[in-house]
Amino acid sequence: MTTAVKNKTRIMIVEDESITALYLKEMLVRKDYDVVSTEPSAEEAIIRAGELHPDIILMDIFLQGKMNGIEASKYIYSQFNIPIIFLTSYSQDSLVESATETQPFCYLVKPFNEAELYANIEIALLKHSSATYLKELNATRDKFFSVIAHDLRNPLAALFQTTDILKGRYLNFSQQELGFFLEEINRTAHTLYKLTDNLLEWAKLQNNQVDFRPLKIKLYTLVDYTISIVQSSASHKNITLRNAVVQNQLVWADMDMMVSVLTNLLSNAIKFSYPGSEIVVSSKRKGNYAEISVQDSGMGIEEKFIGQLLYSMHKGLGTQDEKGTGLGLILTREFVEKNGGKISVTSTVGIGTCITFTLPIYAHDKSSSLK
Repeated sequence: MTTAVKNKTRIMIVEDESITALYLKEMLVRKDYDVVSTEPSAEEAIIRAGELHPDIILMDIFLQGKMNGIEASKYIYSQFNIPIIFLTSYSQDSLVESATETQPFCYLVKPFNEAELYANIEIALLKHSSATYLKELNATRDKFFSVIAHDLRNPLAALFQTTDILKGRYLNFSQQELGFFLEEINRTAHTLYKLTDNLLEWAKLQNNQVDFRPLKIKLYTLVDYTISIVQSSASHKNITLRNAVVQNQLVWADMDMMVSVLTNLLSNAIKFSYPGSEIVVSSKRKGNYAEISVQDSGMGIEEKFIGQLLYSMHKGLGTQDEKGTGLGLILTREFVEKNGGKISVTSTVGIGTCITFTLPIYAHDKSSSLK
């Protein structure tokens, strides 16, 4: 059994006094930090920060060149989100006030001792980690409420309007008209159910509440089962679903997550496919991974949307004006990544879309091949 090795904290020093920079570097190396670069000016620090992206920067305020450390830190933090500790020989109030406007994670006045330096580095890293987590949490919360406010309200409003019409006038409707309204109610209810299901799964995933239970899965059987789930939707549009994956291929993945992944991908393919067309699920081996593709011959996606498709709530109408939830592909990407795979999209407008994802091949010795 191997023990995980903790990566060293990578630090950049920005200090124009060479003796001070050397002394600082020796202190950090003694404490087993990795000093990735020592820069004498703010301009060089900006360039190297973008290239090296260290975990933290120790920045002197007064530096060579036209730009001081405060100005450099504003740019570095806004562009690269790297936490910065200011180092200076001065402690006057005006300087401190100017420095704090850049939101540094710590402020050390020279001379400082080793214990003080180490403590401030660790505190700064902890503060940065907490700030990043809080920012992600707020973004998740905003996205969650956006879905509730917009995506749930719209189908609910449509449902209320449809049932309101039926309640007041159903005795005057023909069988054909009643059938139309019932079809609309059923379609809206299905959208609401799918959205709610995806929303709950996505929310649980964001809060690490989804149990990850990988096991040996026969890929062909998994695809067959998933096709049976969406078959009625495909039949409604006279679309053929074909399972062309390698029959004896075994993968190592969480079954529930993979059913969700393939259900979302097939549902999406059906939505954007033309009646009478075919959707093919195929696979091939690529090193230690199985590469699974869902290929349709539908509307295709404009190139400008492909890059954001797996990361934002992009929604479009299907070939029969079907509406999507906007969360399906985001959830799919996160489930694939949770299982150690990657996902990609290729598409041509008017020809179709192919979404491909990878999963680890099942191996008997998990300790050596899948960690």
